[in-house]
Amino acid sequence: MIFRFLLSLYLIEFYGAQARTDQEIKAWFFQEGVECNNEHPVTPEEILMLKQNKIPGTENAKCFVACIFKKTGPPGTTAIKENNI
Repeated sequence: MIFRFLLSLYLIEFYGAQARTDQEIKAWFFQEGVECNNEHPVTPEEILMLKQNKIPGTENAKCFVACIFKKTGPPGTTAIKENNI
């Protein structure tokens, strides 16, 4: 998935502590990513870089990553709790 790095942070933090399954968490991240991609479109090449845990240097890619963090927040924050993740 595009969000492998971000997802791994959340899974490490919350593995077994929440009622959501891995698939539900991935679906939630994917939905947030789709919304962020509508606002800040990234190219397939940039997606590949994100899969490799590298942040591309373009403004859209940086804004895309910032959007994901803004929507999901770091592990343990209210964004996760509000979405029951």
